[in-house]
Amino acid sequence: MVKKDWTCHEFLQPASLGLLKTEDSHLKGAIGELVAWKYLKRHCWVWSVAPTWPANLLVDDVVCSHYLTKRQLTYLKDNLNKGQRRWDFLAIRNEEISSSLNLHSKNVENVYLVEVKTGVVEKGFASFRERLSSDYTKIVPRAKSFGFTPILLKVGLAQDWSFHISCAELK
Repeated sequence: MVKKDWTCHEFLQPASLGLLKTEDSHLKGAIGELVAWKYLKRHCWVWSVAPTWPANLLVDDVVCSHYLTKRQLTYLKDNLNKGQRRWDFLAIRNEEISSSLNLHSKNVENVYLVEVKTGVVEKGFASFRERLSSDYTKIVPRAKSFGFTPILLKVGLAQDWSFHISCAELK
């Protein structure tokens, strides 16, 4: 049964949302993560590490678990169980998965932990500065100690709905 409140006149009226002007950082972040997901999927197998994504396949995904060490799985599960949202995605390049399948091996050189930051590009991509919190000075070395390669993927939203993407390893 539908409540009458949901059919009120105001609710059904069209509305506009100025994405570039909105202060809703979660909305911008969600769009940036979708763009990052699409970008990464061109060259990588990608799993969500964030519990807020519609499908978090990481913990129980057999394919992903095949390429991670027990220590790496424990690190990621601990982060999820403690409610920490430090990384957005885990990615492994297609070539590495293909070569390990051909060799019947589970060894891959690089398992990437991806942090996505989204911002607005107004005066060229160089004007967008990522804002990593100070706790990344501890988080990055810890992730590296588990054998991950942490990367930052910056997604810049432009007025014409184009997206500018850059990627760099976090040191």
